[in-house]
Amino acid sequence: MEVKLIPSLRKPNHLEIWAGETLIKTVDNSLFKKKIREITNSSNIHEKLEILEKKIALNYVIFLLSRRAYSSHELKNKMKERLISTASQQYVLSQVSPYLDDEKLLESIVRVEKSKGKGERAIVRKVATRLGLSLQEASRIVESGYCFQDQVDNAITLLKKKPLLQKEKALRFLVGRGYSYSAASQAVRNRHALDSEEME
Repeated sequence: MEVKLIPSLRKPNHLEIWAGETLIKTVDNSLFKKKIREITNSSNIHEKLEILEKKIALNYVIFLLSRRAYSSHELKNKMKERLISTASQQYVLSQVSPYLDDEKLLESIVRVEKSKGKGERAIVRKVATRLGLSLQEASRIVESGYCFQDQVDNAITLLKKKPLLQKEKALRFLVGRGYSYSAASQAVRNRHALDSEEME
């Protein structure tokens, strides 16, 4: 049976593998590149393609993890984007699971976002997106490590960098950075009280 590699018309930068008149698989050209040509001369193309896909997917995930920390959810999405089969995704995640620590990643996200001056709502959205959690789950997790007074203190620190903001603009600024309305208004009141004391 003749095996052909044809550029995909539906997905740019992808190749379609055809055996006769049957489409076997669409693969990401940037991942498979020249390696796919090795199996086109093979008689058992399905088996060889599955083995090659697992090997390429594992190398891709190792490359990603060498750059920064990822959650298992993020890695699964990255592999889906590259059209890697579910079986290969599960194989790869089982191979790299000893190197994934979603708990440590969560702590890191919260710490980094706090240091950037982000509020609780912004951090909850980031955690939900990166770890694949619902907003309620992420909110429950983040609230346990980010109390109201911490939010107010961080908001005041952020306002010190913007001393000329009027009350309304300062409040909008903080809410835009992900602070709850109550934490933002408390920070604005405290900052205004501090400014008044300094003027006296």
